[in-house]
Amino acid sequence: SRFSSATTDDVAAVDAALDLTGAGAWASRPVAHTSGGEQQLTGLARALAQDAPALILDEPVSALDMAHEMAVLRLMHPWVEQQKARRLVVVVLHDLSLAARFCDELVLLTPSPSGAVVAAQGSPEHVLTPELLNTAYGIGVDVRRSAVTNSLTVTPL
Repeated sequence: SRFSSATTDDVAAVDAALDLTGAGAWASRPVAHTSGGEQQLTGLARALAQDAPALILDEPVSALDMAHEMAVLRLMHPWVEQQKARRLVVVVLHDLSLAARFCDELVLLTPSPSGAVVAAQGSPEHVLTPELLNTAYGIGVDVRRSAVTNSLTVTPL
Protein backbone atom coordinates (compact mmCIF):
# COMPACT_ATOMS: atom_id res chain seq x y z
CA SER A 1 0.00 0.00 0.00
CA ARG A 2 1.11 3.54 -0.67
CA PHE A 3 0.79 4.48 3.02
CA SER A 4 2.51 1.49 4.64
CA SER A 5 6.12 0.52 5.11
CA ALA A 6 7.77 -2.11 2.96
CA THR A 7 7.70 -5.60 4.42
CA THR A 8 10.59 -8.06 4.21
CA ASP A 9 8.64 -9.84 1.44
CA ASP A 10 8.34 -6.53 -0.44
CA VAL A 11 12.09 -5.92 -0.17
CA ALA A 12 12.82 -9.48 -1.32
CA ALA A 13 10.49 -9.06 -4.34
CA VAL A 14 12.18 -5.78 -5.31
CA ASP A 15 15.66 -7.28 -4.92
CA ALA A 16 14.68 -10.33 -7.01
CA ALA A 17 13.23 -8.14 -9.76
CA LEU A 18 16.31 -5.90 -9.79
CA ASP A 19 18.54 -8.99 -10.04
CA LEU A 20 16.38 -10.56 -12.76
CA THR A 21 16.52 -7.45 -14.96
CA GLY A 22 20.07 -6.44 -14.08
CA ALA A 23 18.76 -3.10 -12.79
CA GLY A 24 20.40 -3.66 -9.40
CA ALA A 25 23.63 -2.34 -10.93
CA TRP A 26 22.24 1.22 -10.94
CA ALA A 27 19.51 0.98 -8.28
CA SER A 28 21.15 3.59 -6.06
CA ARG A 29 21.82 6.04 -8.91
CA PRO A 30 19.43 9.03 -9.36
CA VAL A 31 16.99 8.55 -12.27
CA ALA A 32 18.43 11.64 -13.99
CA HIS A 33 21.77 9.80 -14.21
CA THR A 34 20.41 6.67 -15.91
CA SER A 35 20.13 5.98 -19.62
CA GLY A 36 16.88 5.37 -21.46
CA GLY A 37 17.66 1.65 -21.56
CA GLU A 38 18.36 1.60 -17.83
CA GLN A 39 15.07 3.38 -17.19
CA GLN A 40 13.31 0.80 -19.38
CA LEU A 41 14.80 -2.06 -17.36
CA THR A 42 13.97 -0.30 -14.09
CA GLY A 43 10.34 0.02 -15.20
CA LEU A 44 10.28 -3.67 -16.05
CA ALA A 45 11.73 -4.51 -12.63
CA ARG A 46 9.00 -2.40 -11.03
CA ALA A 47 6.34 -4.37 -12.89
CA LEU A 48 7.90 -7.75 -12.06
CA ALA A 49 8.25 -6.91 -8.35
CA GLN A 50 4.48 -6.48 -8.12
CA ASP A 51 4.06 -10.18 -8.92
CA ALA A 52 1.01 -9.53 -11.07
CA PRO A 53 -0.60 -12.49 -12.86
CA ALA A 54 -0.32 -10.63 -16.17
CA LEU A 55 1.99 -8.05 -17.73
CA ILE A 56 1.23 -5.91 -20.75
CA LEU A 57 4.47 -4.57 -22.21
CA ASP A 58 4.51 -2.06 -25.05
CA GLU A 59 7.87 -2.27 -26.84
CA PRO A 60 9.84 -3.35 -23.74
CA VAL A 61 13.09 -3.44 -25.70
CA SER A 62 12.70 -0.14 -27.57
CA ALA A 63 15.55 1.75 -25.87
CA LEU A 64 17.84 -1.21 -25.33
CA ASP A 65 20.99 -2.40 -27.04
CA MET A 66 21.03 -5.95 -28.44
CA ALA A 67 22.49 -7.52 -25.29
CA HIS A 68 19.79 -5.97 -23.09
CA GLU A 69 17.09 -6.87 -25.64
CA MET A 70 18.07 -10.51 -25.34
CA ALA A 71 18.27 -10.32 -21.54
CA VAL A 72 14.76 -8.84 -21.25
CA LEU A 73 13.13 -11.23 -23.70
CA ARG A 74 14.92 -14.28 -22.28
CA LEU A 75 13.65 -13.59 -18.76
CA MET A 76 9.97 -13.53 -19.75
CA HIS A 77 9.53 -17.34 -20.06
CA PRO A 78 11.16 -18.14 -16.70
CA TRP A 79 9.13 -15.35 -15.06
CA VAL A 80 5.92 -16.79 -16.49
CA GLU A 81 6.79 -20.30 -15.29
CA GLN A 82 8.39 -19.53 -11.91
CA GLN A 83 6.84 -20.68 -8.64
CA LYS A 84 4.47 -22.95 -10.58
CA ALA A 85 2.16 -19.96 -10.99
CA ARG A 86 0.90 -19.47 -14.53
CA ARG A 87 1.31 -15.93 -15.70
CA LEU A 88 0.59 -14.11 -18.92
CA VAL A 89 2.79 -11.67 -20.78
CA VAL A 90 1.30 -9.67 -23.65
CA VAL A 91 4.03 -7.82 -25.48
CA VAL A 92 3.96 -5.43 -28.42
CA LEU A 93 6.97 -5.98 -30.66
CA HIS A 94 7.50 -4.47 -34.08
CA ASP A 95 10.57 -6.64 -34.68
CA LEU A 96 8.91 -9.71 -36.13
CA SER A 97 12.04 -11.86 -35.85
CA LEU A 98 12.18 -11.18 -32.10
CA ALA A 99 8.46 -11.91 -31.83
CA ALA A 100 8.94 -15.23 -33.63
CA ARG A 101 11.86 -16.18 -31.42
CA PHE A 102 10.40 -15.31 -28.01
CA CYS A 103 6.61 -15.45 -28.28
CA ASP A 104 4.45 -18.56 -28.20
CA GLU A 105 1.51 -16.93 -29.97
CA LEU A 106 1.33 -13.89 -32.24
CA VAL A 107 -1.47 -11.55 -33.22
CA LEU A 108 -0.93 -9.63 -36.45
CA LEU A 109 -2.89 -6.38 -36.54
CA THR A 110 -3.62 -4.33 -39.63
CA PRO A 111 -5.10 -0.84 -39.81
CA SER A 112 -8.67 -0.26 -40.89
CA PRO A 113 -10.99 2.76 -40.92
CA SER A 114 -12.53 1.57 -37.64
CA GLY A 115 -9.18 0.81 -35.94
CA ALA A 116 -6.89 -2.19 -35.89
CA VAL A 117 -8.18 -5.50 -37.20
CA VAL A 118 -6.79 -8.94 -36.39
CA ALA A 119 -5.34 -10.23 -39.66
CA ALA A 120 -3.98 -13.46 -38.16
CA GLN A 121 -3.48 -15.13 -34.81
CA GLY A 122 -1.57 -18.24 -33.84
CA SER A 123 1.91 -19.68 -33.78
CA PRO A 124 4.73 -17.75 -35.45
CA GLU A 125 4.66 -20.31 -38.29
CA HIS A 126 0.96 -19.61 -38.85
CA VAL A 127 1.16 -15.81 -38.65
CA LEU A 128 4.52 -14.96 -40.21
CA THR A 129 3.93 -16.02 -43.78
CA PRO A 130 5.07 -13.94 -46.74
CA GLU A 131 1.46 -13.70 -47.97
CA LEU A 132 0.02 -12.41 -44.68
CA LEU A 133 2.90 -10.00 -44.10
CA ASN A 134 2.71 -8.67 -47.66
CA THR A 135 -1.00 -8.01 -47.17
CA ALA A 136 -0.43 -6.38 -43.78
CA TYR A 137 2.55 -4.19 -44.71
CA GLY A 138 2.31 -3.86 -48.48
CA ILE A 139 5.87 -5.06 -49.07
CA GLY A 140 7.51 -8.34 -49.89
CA VAL A 141 9.28 -10.24 -47.13
CA ASP A 142 11.56 -13.20 -46.90
CA VAL A 143 10.64 -15.59 -44.08
CA ARG A 144 12.98 -18.45 -43.25
CA ARG A 145 14.06 -20.52 -40.29
CA SER A 146 17.39 -19.62 -38.71
CA ALA A 147 19.82 -22.51 -38.52
CA VAL A 148 21.22 -20.98 -35.32
CA THR A 149 18.08 -20.12 -33.31
CA ASN A 150 15.63 -22.47 -35.06
CA SER A 151 13.13 -19.61 -35.10
CA LEU A 152 11.69 -17.71 -38.03
CA THR A 153 13.46 -14.62 -39.27
CA VAL A 154 11.63 -11.97 -41.26
CA THR A 155 13.52 -9.76 -43.70
CA PRO A 156 11.72 -6.94 -45.53
CA LEU A 157 12.56 -6.83 -49.25
